[in-house]
Amino acid sequence: MASPLLHSFYIFNSSYGPKEGEEIKKVLYYYPQTASVDVKCTDVGLSEAMIKFVETFSDKPCQAIHTLKQRHLYFEPEPGFWIIMKLNIPCKKNAEDGDDYHDEEIHDKVYETVLRQSYEMFKLFMGSFVDILTKAHGDVTSLKQRLEHFYSRYLITLKLSQCDILDVYNGISWLPLDKNMYLRIQCLMNRLQAKYPQIQYTTFLSNDYLVWSGVPQQDMRVLYQYLITSLFPAHYEQEITSSGGVKRNFTNENFGQFITGSAVAAEDSKPSRLPRVYINVDGSLVEFHLLVYRALSATVCALIKGSTSVSLSFRKKFDADLGPSLTELASELLQGYPQKPTGGDMTIKYIYFNHMNLATKTTVHVDARKTRLVNVPLEILSTVTDLNSHLRSSLHDTECMVRTATDYWLVCKKSDSRELYVLISDKNANLTTIDEEVKRLCNTQFTNMFHTD
Repeated sequence: MASPLLHSFYIFNSSYGPKEGEEIKKVLYYYPQTASVDVKCTDVGLSEAMIKFVETFSDKPCQAIHTLKQRHLYFEPEPGFWIIMKLNIPCKKNAEDGDDYHDEEIHDKVYETVLRQSYEMFKLFMGSFVDILTKAHGDVTSLKQRLEHFYSRYLITLKLSQCDILDVYNGISWLPLDKNMYLRIQCLMNRLQAKYPQIQYTTFLSNDYLVWSGVPQQDMRVLYQYLITSLFPAHYEQEITSSGGVKRNFTNENFGQFITGSAVAAEDSKPSRLPRVYINVDGSLVEFHLLVYRALSATVCALIKGSTSVSLSFRKKFDADLGPSLTELASELLQGYPQKPTGGDMTIKYIYFNHMNLATKTTVHVDARKTRLVNVPLEILSTVTDLNSHLRSSLHDTECMVRTATDYWLVCKKSDSRELYVLISDKNANLTTIDEEVKRLCNTQFTNMFHTD
């Protein structure tokens, strides 16, 4: 069966084309770019009509429209600005009875999160729509150019067929450490910021796991997704395929290198430009340089005030100061802390999420990039998403158990801000054995987090 496909994605503001014949002015961005003016105006007009229609019946904004062949997701990230994503519903061709559309395979909650994430990622690198217009003195062309520059690249990276409950959480994989190691890493970050006052925030990662962060939580959630799904993979690929160029001569004490912003430059050339990101500081978006430095498996991200010039001499000094210490810590982390999820019996898998610190832990996916294990049926993850909707509506600690037609047992637990879903494939199990397996898992992997009496 086919997977959900992106039909169209567009952004509009109704105030920009209030007069008849000026409807195209409302359209700030539209994918696919090959669509005609008539198609763009028609889609925006229909979206406006649906938004107005919903407003007459509800005080909540329009979020989703279901049709036979498509799912329309709506999001208003800033007043007056709407982002719409249309997905084609998976279809099974049937010559006798006609096409069979599987509407249940697209969960609103999953793809609403994907839509919101597309805006949050844009805001991280470009700033808010209003801020862009303010800096451009109201020139809409500037906003259109930024939207085109970002989304023409971003949309092609979406893997809609792989979206599931982990996208709803959009959480962070933390690496648990003992107190001494954690304090050593925190002290290193504090020393770094004390020595370089132009650095306002730092984060520390080991492989794709977050260890420590000073970045505000919601911004860290977006930055983390960018690092593990875009920047790090691109860097690994570049390292593998690179042939030529300037190569770093490592010493015995320093295996450090810059992932963004090299510390070397060709003669008569400027050092490579650092990416700029926007972080919410006391209610306002503030611009920072993003300096990313890695030694072995450890990565430090330094957010440097945007008003500061990050010179070549600064980068060389930063490399010399941080490289040896980071290399030593990375070596100890590799030796002392396993960084792959362990779930014991592979017939038992779990998904865990903590709403307080956004911590995600799972054996359903291989790594923090949500690479899915092939032996987890898609319909099982779909059922987990359904259970999640019911669990979130509960105001109290909750536990439920479900057996599917394919002999999977799903057990979900909610305790305070924590959620746990246990997936067990055992057609011969009964309620008692499943309960014992879940207790055993909680006692080994989630001690003192869930009641097991």
